[in-house]
Amino acid sequence: MTTAKTVISIIVGVCSMSINTLAENTDKISASDFISVSNLGLNPDSNQNATPIVRQALETLKATGGGTLIFPKGTYHFYEEGSLLTKDSPYVSNNQDEFPKWTAFSIKNMQNLTIDGSGSLFLFHHRMMVFHIEKSEHTILKNLSFDFATPIHTDSTITAIDNNSFTLEFAPGTTYIIDADGKFLFLVDGDKKADWASYSFEGTTGRSKYRLSQSFNNRLHKSKAKEIKTGTVEFAGEIRSGFQVGDRITLRHNNRNHVGIFIEESKNTTLDHVTIHNACGMGVVGQRSENITLDHFLMEPRKGTGRISTTMADATHFSGCRGLIKVTNSHFEA
Repeated sequence: MTTAKTVISIIVGVCSMSINTLAENTDKISASDFISVSNLGLNPDSNQNATPIVRQALETLKATGGGTLIFPKGTYHFYEEGSLLTKDSPYVSNNQDEFPKWTAFSIKNMQNLTIDGSGSLFLFHHRMMVFHIEKSEHTILKNLSFDFATPIHTDSTITAIDNNSFTLEFAPGTTYIIDADGKFLFLVDGDKKADWASYSFEGTTGRSKYRLSQSFNNRLHKSKAKEIKTGTVEFAGEIRSGFQVGDRITLRHNNRNHVGIFIEESKNTTLDHVTIHNACGMGVVGQRSENITLDHFLMEPRKGTGRISTTMADATHFSGCRGLIKVTNSHFEA
C-alpha cells in the first residue's frame, strides 16, 4: 500500500486478439433508449435514496434490450434499503466471501447498457458492492465517481506522543465507541469492530514508514482509550520508536468483503472517466471475462475528506480473463 502517485498507460494482451477486432465489437454498442433518473423522481444534490430508483431503471432498460441511464450532474446518495441482498453469492477472486452482500447496481444478463454519470458523485452509506456486471455484453460506465460516507477502513493522524500515551485524530466520518472501561471499538454500519492491522505513512511525504509500515503499535482495542474531543482519542501505552507527530495511520477493522466494480463472465466492458475514491474491497475485479477497457480511470482519495487511502487491497485484479485488458491514461494512488 503506498501513497506514491503513478500514471499508467498499459496494454496487456491476455490472448491473441487484435485491437481492430475489439474496436469492431465496440462499434456494435447502441443506445436506443435513454432514461434520466430525474424523470424517475431522483434529483441530484438531495438526500433521496437513489438505490431503489436505480434498480427500477436498470430493470426497465433490461426489458427493452439496453440503452443509456443518465444522471444529471450532482451528488447521489445510496443506502442499504432497496439494494440487492444476496446470502450465497457472488464469489469474488481473492476477496473474502462474507455474506450477506449488498449490491447497488446489479447488471445481469444485459446487452448494450451505458451508465453516464455526467460527472456525478455516488456516495454510499452502507458497505456495498457498487457495480456487479454479470453475464453481460457491451457495458459502459462513464463520467462518474463513488465514495463511502464511512469507509471500511479508517485513516488517522498522530497528534500527540508522550512516554505513556499517544493521540490519534480520525478522519471525518469515523464512528467508534468507548465503553466505561475505556475499551475502544470502531462502529461500521452499526457493528462493533476491533482493529486488527494497520499501515503507517510519513506525515510529510506520504511514503510508507521505513521498516514500520505495518508495525504501528499494539491494537487500539487492547489499549485503554479516552476521548479528547469528537474524533480525537488518547490511547494509553508507549508508541513504538520511529513514529512522529503528523504521521498518518490507516487502520483495518474489516475484511475486503465488497468489491467496488465486479465484472464477471462478461464481454466488452468499458470504464471511461470513472473514479474510485473508496471501496470496501478491491477496486475493480475482472473474473472469467473478455475484453475490459479502463480509460481515464482514477483511484484517489476525495479532496476535502482528510483521507489517505482508497481500496482495501488491489486497485485492479484480473483472474481467468481473456481477450484484451487495456488500461490507458489512468492514475492510481493510496
